[in-house]
Amino acid sequence: MPWFQAQPAHEAALEDFLIPREMYSASLTSRLKTDPNALLRMLGGKPGSRITIPKGGRAVFLETPDPDDPGSQVRACIYIEKGGMAFPLFSQEYFQDSRIPVDPLPSVFFRDYLPGIFSAMGMQSDLKEFLELTRLKPMHRETYTMMYRDASRQGHHLEYRRDWSIQRGSPRDGKILMPLQLGYEEEEVVIPGKRVNPRVAFHTLMKSLEDQRLIYVISGGIPAGKAQTNARGITVEQIGGVYTAPAWRSRGVGAQLVERLSREIIREGKGVSLFVKTSNLPARRLYEKCGFLPCCSFGIFYFS
Repeated sequence: MPWFQAQPAHEAALEDFLIPREMYSASLTSRLKTDPNALLRMLGGKPGSRITIPKGGRAVFLETPDPDDPGSQVRACIYIEKGGMAFPLFSQEYFQDSRIPVDPLPSVFFRDYLPGIFSAMGMQSDLKEFLELTRLKPMHRETYTMMYRDASRQGHHLEYRRDWSIQRGSPRDGKILMPLQLGYEEEEVVIPGKRVNPRVAFHTLMKSLEDQRLIYVISGGIPAGKAQTNARGITVEQIGGVYTAPAWRSRGVGAQLVERLSREIIREGKGVSLFVKTSNLPARRLYEKCGFLPCCSFGIFYFS
C-alpha cells in the first residue's frame, strides 16, 4: 500500500485512526488537535474535524489502500514536527496483513524531512518499523513503560497537610519553579553526554505554564514538587514533568500531585496517560498506587 503526504481532505480519516489509539499517542494527537479557540470550520453545516493537517515545516505521512480516496482507512501515519521530532504510529492491521506489500516512503519524505529528524517517539514496535522504513540508526535509546488510567480505576487517597499547600501554576511562577524544572531535566530528560541548557529549560517551563495544567506543592515559600500535563489530547491527557525535590522525597508529595491532577482530568471525561523509564521502579510503583496500569512498551530514540 502506498505512503503519501496527507492533505486537509484526509483529516476525518486521520481522526478516525488516531482517537482509538490515543491511550498511547496523546503526544501525537495533542500536536494535531484543532485549535479550540479558532472558529469552527463548517462542512455542510457540521463542525470540521478535531484534527488539523499542519503546515509550515511540519508534515503528516499516511499509508492507506487508496490515496485518492480521502475516506480510505488509515493503517499508519508518521508526523514530522518542525524542529525534527518524529511520531510514528502503526495499526495492528499494518503488521498483521503480510499479504499486502508496503511501499517505501515517498521521495519528498527523504528529500525534505528525513535530514532534519533528530528524535522519534512512540511504541517500541512502531519505532522499530520506523527504523526499517527510514534506515535511521539511533545514537541513543530511552525505554519507557506507558501507563494509563480512566474513570474505572481507583486512585490514591488524598491528604490535606498543614505543612504544605498545593498551588496552580501560572506564568508568574516561572522563577520560583525553575529549580524544580532544572532538577527534573537533569534527572529525567537530558541524555548521557549532554548538559541541561538553563535557557531552554526556562522556555520549556514557561510554555508549560501557559499551555498545560501544572500544580505544585509549596512549603515555607519553597516549592517541594510539581506535576503537569505535557500533552493535552482530544480524549486523553498525558501527565509528565513529575518531580519532587530531594529533601521532600518519600513524603507523599509526588503521589498527591499525580492523584489530584489525574482526578481533575478524569472529572472532565478524559483518560490519563503517562510514560515512565522502565528502570525507574519507585516511580512506577507511585503511579500504580495512583491507579495507573501498564499498557505498552514505549520509547524515545535520538539520532543526533
